Amino acid sequence: MPRTTAISGPLTFLFAAMAGLVIIGFYPSYFSKLLDTSFTFHVHGLLMFAWTGALIAQDTFIRTHRMDLHRRVGKLSFALAPLMVLSGVLVIRENYDGIEMGERRSNASPYRHLPSPNAP
Repeated sequence: MPRTTAISGPLTFLFAAMAGLVIIGFYPSYFSKLLDTSFTFHVHGLLMFAWTGALIAQDTFIRTHRMDLHRRVGKLSFALAPLMVLSGVLVIRENYDGIEMGERRSNASPYRHLPSPNAP
């Protein structure tokens, strides 16, 4: 396989597309309500997006032969992974506590733009 110095490759585009889909997918329930969202959800979102950014960076560093930076980002993921799990648990707990107390985050469902399965 020939060596390349191209910054972007198929995986870079795939991971960038994944980041774009995350923004589109979470727009109704998160990005459109940034000011009404709890700190826990912000931290969780930032950690998950940092992981996506790390994927893009890892691919770019490999393609540009920057193994030193690839390894640094890889070592950073050892700290990022447990923080992602912890933030996920905290988000689940916060949602569960809200449901248990009869609270809803919003008056409208984030899925209101999707067709209802009961619609004719």
